[in-house]
Amino acid sequence: MIVLFTSALDTLTYNASEIAKWQSDSRYNYNREFLRDGRSLWQIIQTWIYDRLHELFGMDADVHQISVWLIVIFFLIIIAIVSFLIYRHHGLFKPSQKIDSDTYSIEDETIYGINFDADINKALLGNNFREVVRLIYMQTLKTLSDANIILWESYKTPRQYMMEFHHESFNKLTREYVKIRYGNFIASMTSVGDMQRWQREVCHPIKKGDSV
Repeated sequence: MIVLFTSALDTLTYNASEIAKWQSDSRYNYNREFLRDGRSLWQIIQTWIYDRLHELFGMDADVHQISVWLIVIFFLIIIAIVSFLIYRHHGLFKPSQKIDSDTYSIEDETIYGINFDADINKALLGNNFREVVRLIYMQTLKTLSDANIILWESYKTPRQYMMEFHHESFNKLTREYVKIRYGNFIASMTSVGDMQRWQREVCHPIKKGDSV
C-alpha cells in the first residue's frame, strides 16, 4: 500500500508576476545568443567606435560630443596620410619648370675631350644647375673609367654603372642625376652641393691611390 504525503511533495507554486519579471530582464534572455544579428557591418563598427569613445570620455558624453570627436579623428587621419605622401614624394607637388638652355641629348653624351672644370664654372655662372649636375656626373664617370673601375660605353645606362661599381655615395650621385636628368625635378644649388660632396667621397680616394 502506497501512502502519498501531498503536503510534503507539493512545495512549488507558480508565481506569474515573478516569471514575467525574469522574462523582461535582459540578463536572463539567453535566446539572444542564438538569434542572428541583423545589423550591417558598418553599424557594428559604428557601435564599437561609440562604445570605445564612451569608455574614453565617460558615459555622460552625448552623441553630439562623440560625433565631433569622430570628425576630428577623421581629419587628423587625412592630414597624416597627406603629410606622409608629401614627405615620401616631395617632388610630386612641385611645379615643373622648363629650362631653355637644357637641350642636350643622351646620344651626344661623352666623357672625352671635355674641360669639365671650365664647363662647370661656366654653368654655375649662368645658374644652369641642371647642366652642372650633368657635368659632375659625367666627370665622375671619367674618373672611374680612367681608374679602370668601370668600362665606359656610350650606350650604357646609369644603372649599369651602378652594377659595375658598388659604392653608396656613387649610388646617391647617380640617383640624383637620373632624378634631375630624366624626371621633372628642378636642380638647385642644394643639388649641386650634394653632387659635389658625393663626387669627392667617390673620387678623392681614387686620386690618392686608396681603395674604394
